[in-house]
Amino acid sequence: MFRGSLDTIPSSGQRFAAELAYGFPAHDDHVTLTPALELAFSPTSRNYGLLWSVAPYAEQLQGEPWELSLTGQQQERNTTTSPVEHSLELTFSTLFLTLHHQTGTPCIALIVFRLPLTLKTYSPWG
Repeated sequence: MFRGSLDTIPSSGQRFAAELAYGFPAHDDHVTLTPALELAFSPTSRNYGLLWSVAPYAEQLQGEPWELSLTGQQQERNTTTSPVEHSLELTFSTLFLTLHHQTGTPCIALIVFRLPLTLKTYSPWG
């Protein structure tokens, strides 16, 4: 899968973003592993990212869908005084069917747990 976009940002001009990902079945076709590469460029910054996710294989799905992903990113600004930001995020998400508390009609709920970690580093050569 490839997604790309070219957006206009009022404060800094244009921004190009792209994501390249491919999911493949693993563990006896029980789960899908998806590595991905993310890139974003603008006149003021550059972002790079790597992502790994695992989810139940669609053809083997029994029960509620879920996904576990780990994303690492690096953001650089084009100024020498700005720190380089490194971030790591572990995300677990799941959908489940529930009943509305007042009407009793079925509805779908999404639960997402995120554990983010960000580290800012300054270049000694800046």
